[in-house]
Amino acid sequence: AAYATRGPLAAASVAGWFALHVTIAKMYESACGSRTIADYPGWSWLASLWHGLLAMPILVSATVLLLPTTTAGVDGFLREGWERMPWPLEHVHYAIFGYMLKDFVLYPAGIEVGYLVHHLI
Repeated sequence: AAYATRGPLAAASVAGWFALHVTIAKMYESACGSRTIADYPGWSWLASLWHGLLAMPILVSATVLLLPTTTAGVDGFLREGWERMPWPLEHVHYAIFGYMLKDFVLYPAGIEVGYLVHHLI
C-alpha cells in the first residue's frame, strides 16, 4: 500500500492529474479572461502557482514522511527503482506529466517547438 503503482493504475493516475490540471486551468481561464501576467496568459500563470506551490509540496512532504516506512532509504530509488519507494514520489512525476499534457490541450495556437523539445527531452 505504501509502494508505487504500476501499469494501468499509473496511466489512470496521469490521466487523473491531467484532468485535475485542466479543470483548475479552465477555472482560472474563466476568471482571468485575456489578462496576462509576465507575458503569459493569466490562467496559465495561476495554474503553475497551484501546481508548484500546493500540489508539489504536498506530494514531496508525503514522500518525506513515508520514506522512513520503506527499507530502501533515501538512495533506494537509484539502487532499487520504484518498487520500494513511497507512492507519493511516483505521483510527483505523474502530476508533472499531467501538468505538461494540459498545455497540449489548452493552448489554442499549439505548442512552440522549443517548449515541446524541452519537455520531450
